[in-house]
Amino acid sequence: MSTSPALLALTALLVPEADATELALMPPDTIPPPVSDAQAEFEPEMALATSGAIAQPEIHLTPALISDTGSLFTQYVRFYQVLLLSIALSPLAAMTVFAVLRRRVVQYLSEEVRQELQRLGDLETELESRAEQADQLLGDLEQRLERHNSQIPDEVESVSQAVEVQLAEIQELDGFREQRLRELQELLWTVYYNHQSERQQLAHLTPETLLRHLTGSAEETETPSMGELLELPETESFTETLADEMTPDEMTPDETLAEGESLSDHSPDIVSEIGSDEAPSSPDSREGWLAFARDCEKDGRWPEAIAAYEQALTYPASNSPQTASTAEKAKPAFTPDNTASAAGETPTEDNSAVESSPQPPSFEQLKQVAQEAGDRRQWPACITACQQALTHQNDAHLQKLLGNAFQALGQATQAQNSYRQALRLKPDFAEVYANLGSLYAQQKHWPKAIECFRRALRLQPQLAAAYRNFAKVWEQVGNEREALDCWHQALAIEPDWARGKDHLALGNRWVKLDRWDMAQSCYRRAIACDANLLDAWHNLAEVLAHDQQWQAARETYETLLQQDPQRVLSQLGYGRVLAGLQDWPAAIAQYSYLAEVAPAQVLAQQRFAQRLMEAELHSEAIGVYERALQFAPQAFELQLGLTELLCQSEQWEAGLEAARRAIALNPQVAKAHYYAGRCQVAQERWQDAANHLQQAVNLDPQFFWSQYFWGKSLLALQQWQAAADVLDRAMPLNPEFHWGYVELGQAWMQLEMYHKAVEAFQQAQALAPETPWLAKKLADALRGRALADIEQAVSWYRQAIAEHPEDLDNYHRALDLKSNDIDLYVQLADELARQNQDSGAITFYQMALQLQDRPDIKAKLQDLLKKKIK
Repeated sequence: MSTSPALLALTALLVPEADATELALMPPDTIPPPVSDAQAEFEPEMALATSGAIAQPEIHLTPALISDTGSLFTQYVRFYQVLLLSIALSPLAAMTVFAVLRRRVVQYLSEEVRQELQRLGDLETELESRAEQADQLLGDLEQRLERHNSQIPDEVESVSQAVEVQLAEIQELDGFREQRLRELQELLWTVYYNHQSERQQLAHLTPETLLRHLTGSAEETETPSMGELLELPETESFTETLADEMTPDEMTPDETLAEGESLSDHSPDIVSEIGSDEAPSSPDSREGWLAFARDCEKDGRWPEAIAAYEQALTYPASNSPQTASTAEKAKPAFTPDNTASAAGETPTEDNSAVESSPQPPSFEQLKQVAQEAGDRRQWPACITACQQALTHQNDAHLQKLLGNAFQALGQATQAQNSYRQALRLKPDFAEVYANLGSLYAQQKHWPKAIECFRRALRLQPQLAAAYRNFAKVWEQVGNEREALDCWHQALAIEPDWARGKDHLALGNRWVKLDRWDMAQSCYRRAIACDANLLDAWHNLAEVLAHDQQWQAARETYETLLQQDPQRVLSQLGYGRVLAGLQDWPAAIAQYSYLAEVAPAQVLAQQRFAQRLMEAELHSEAIGVYERALQFAPQAFELQLGLTELLCQSEQWEAGLEAARRAIALNPQVAKAHYYAGRCQVAQERWQDAANHLQQAVNLDPQFFWSQYFWGKSLLALQQWQAAADVLDRAMPLNPEFHWGYVELGQAWMQLEMYHKAVEAFQQAQALAPETPWLAKKLADALRGRALADIEQAVSWYRQAIAEHPEDLDNYHRALDLKSNDIDLYVQLADELARQNQDSGAITFYQMALQLQDRPDIKAKLQDLLKKKIK
């Protein structure tokens, strides 16, 4: 009967569909299951309970917790009811039910947390994907913005250039108007003087005859000579500076690179200087009728052109004054026979006069004359022929030739006008751009010159002369890199133009820009041009050594030294290469030879000795110094280097002798005194060492080792304060050297300045905690500092006792710190006796007598005992 409620509880647990309330209210005898059935039903649970595996029943109870018969709260109520019933009737069942309940609750909560974490993970994954999409969108947006921004400046620049061109053309109208008027005047006077007739004779001329004088052949022949590039005049040969193709008055080094690069800020584009055709002058003047006649001639309106010329002749010649000599200059370059016949008798009949008049030279003839005069550099004749030919037909190549002649004669304005005319006729005329650039360079208009050369080379990249002149412009504005690039391009196009020395100079300039590959190429070209150019061989070897191509450098030096064995600079380089190859026997022999033939090369010997020291060849390094000193005994640097090397090798006696010799040569060098003092410190000759090291510090107070070893010497001399001061000044110069703090701490200990000693030892411990005996030194310093603090505390307690003698606590605290202080015992006993605490006073008098048997204390004790007996 006693197990029925427990069985009811388990039944309610296993069968959640049952009503736990009804099961709990049923009388026990209404459920009489057979014993065999009860055992069969509950045997697994009992076995689990006895075995201790409380968690196992959850396999059977899972349906009860996940059943859909009610909410989780309802299931908890059922469990709670079962738990109450089982607690009263079966503690074991209650434990089982409680364990199952706890496990299920934990599992449920864990499942919820797991689901939440999974949802968070999904959200995080989605967030990452969204972030990647956002990054892609941002990247696309940035690319679009960059493309858009890159297009805008190009468009703005093109529009700006077009506007500048139009404005410049407008500004150039006046200049071109004058030139056109001058051409028309020359043409008019040519016709007038060739025919020696007035307006009446000109009126009878047929249009065809007049047109032959005005135009000439419509076909234009071009010869290669007309397109040649005009290089800047040369006054000197091509030297190492590679900057002398221009005349001295062309450029100055005072211009800056900024002027050459800020072209758009300082001057309009060069195309803007090519103005448009000028508007015709007013027909109410001689010049206006001439301009109108020229326009009609260009349009093929010949009768109108003739009529305009007739109207121009009606105006007085004073409007365009011209002397006879000027008129003669304006005449065509006729042959003498033609000239004589042209100036002969005046014809009596119009037709016969026309038929008998001599024919003027054709356009082709005038062009040929101009070219021949230009080839012979007969510039005035070339100008005359070009001007006469241009009256027949406007030709770009003739305009270029005319500009060349004007430029050669120093007439820059006329040359510019001719070049601009050529560019109007032929906008892609690269040679004209190059010549215009050289003209601007002569005038020191660097931005315009730079832009002209750039345009010329864009149109024709194979213009070597343009590259050379462009290089000179860059040199003048101080842009060495651009200048060398232009020289490189020019020599790539015309490799035979430069000499060996020119390539050598270019190589040297490349070295200054740290372009060793380009320098090597230039030096090889120089050698190819001139195999006897020893400087090129030497520089090539140096470049190879810089690139650590030791074997190639060695072979180059050997080739060079076969031609000139006495070349000391190359001998030094050869020695460095041997050291780089670590061919130590050959290198030692080379430097031994150099010590004899070039004893002044002290630095080279020092460097080689240091290389031997780095290779741990100490004796060989000392031998290098000693041999060098044989030929240069007064070389202080060698003597000092030998001293340093002997000290590093710990050859103290030899090092001291070398240091003394160095001091004798130059007593004002701190390191010489330092090495002497260092050798004496190693020999424990403290006073001499201190003297030398003090002198070294006076000469160079910033050298740490002089300060340190001086302090160490003073410490050995037991000059504690001086040692502490020196070491204290030295340590900031080398705060990572822990032995310096150890030495400083020992000095402070001797001065009983324990707090400073503690700081010094702590610094050493932080840098090198494994320093021998450092722990004991630090402990001693701390103990000393603690005792000093106790003494100071006791002194303050004494002051407090003097101020408040009735406060007995001050006596006890002071005695806690200093228990062997007799005066404190006596003072405490006196105060106790004054306060009638006789027993305590007797005790402390007796303790004082134990420390020291003093008569005054005995007397006080006897008096107190007598008082107490009474």
